[in-house]
Amino acid sequence: MKFSGEFDTQPGRRHVTCAKFKNDGFHFRHPWVFAKEDEVKRLMSCVDRMVAQIVDIKDQVQRIGTRT
Repeated sequence: MKFSGEFDTQPGRRHVTCAKFKNDGFHFRHPWVFAKEDEVKRLMSCVDRMVAQIVDIKDQVQRIGTRT
């Protein structure tokens, strides 16, 4: 490798990370990262709603079971 002291490759990975990285304001996140974060948040809220529905259904089943 041309700059062996400045880069670090992780085993099993196809990308190279810079060993001298510093947050200097010149690095930015790609727009698709924001889209994926929004999608994950949306999916998490869907899961939370489904969990609440499951709890309600379990309560209904228990109430029906105690009546009989």
